[in-house]
Amino acid sequence: RQGLSAAAARGAAAARQAVRRPQPGTMLTLFDALPGLLEDRAPPGPDAVEGVLAKLAATVRGGPELLPRLARAGVVDAGALGMYALFEGLFRHLAGRMEGCRPLTETFAGWLAVREAFQETAAREYCIDAVIRAPRGGDPLAGLEGAGRSLVTGRDGDLVKIHLHTAARA
Repeated sequence: RQGLSAAAARGAAAARQAVRRPQPGTMLTLFDALPGLLEDRAPPGPDAVEGVLAKLAATVRGGPELLPRLARAGVVDAGALGMYALFEGLFRHLAGRMEGCRPLTETFAGWLAVREAFQETAAREYCIDAVIRAPRGGDPLAGLEGAGRSLVTGRDGDLVKIHLHTAARA
């Protein structure tokens, strides 16, 4: 039988491998923290769920310390926030503690709106989201290095999903 903590560790490793340039302070940091907060055989019980969620919330709030752009904007990472919301609902449901659920606006007060003073030059970029057929062997992404940023990939057999942002329309 697979332990929950071990499964979370494998999931964190897989998520990190799917991102070409993993960044601290994102949902990856939340995934990295999760295995250490879970017991091997079961999700957090009624007595432990509040502590686990407090540590996950602190991990999300720590994101701006790791990503200067988030700190300047005064916000937490949206992906980490979304994963916190998912895990809060899941763990509370499994522990039978839904009555303690608080709005994200309360849990992350002061971290959900971009500061008025935050200025960023708008970059004209295109979002590429594609699935290609690429037999195993070789690197189907070799020509994409440097083609854009935020490259995320995933493989299922001979299908490779590619997501990236680029200024080059072609």
